Amino acid sequence: MVENIYENIGCDYLSHSGFDILARNYRIRGGEIDIIVKRGRDIYFVEVRHRSKGSFETALESVTRDKMKKIVKTAIHFINNHLRRKDYNYHFSVMDVGETEVREILWDAFCLEDVGYYFWP
Repeated sequence: MVENIYENIGCDYLSHSGFDILARNYRIRGGEIDIIVKRGRDIYFVEVRHRSKGSFETALESVTRDKMKKIVKTAIHFINNHLRRKDYNYHFSVMDVGETEVREILWDAFCLEDVGYYFWP
């Protein structure tokens, strides 16, 4: 699939940067996370975005509050169902991927409070 090309670029970059890939295209009813990676005690839920050169919107601007809520909901499901330990540090990140390279990663692009969560369930 064409959309997976950008996720492949992102996964290659992250694995070469020392991250362990835990999941790709993790889906539940009502949500999806493109890439989930781990390094040390940090878990990153990564939304991959591709913006064309002429786009007026940045990768982060393209992630709506509703999309953030879906990512958080999906992350909670992943944590509760796939991680034995719960004492990791969790990060919600946005990766801007060009045609052949990762342009930028916003490691802590948003947090729970940005989407109306004030505690980690």
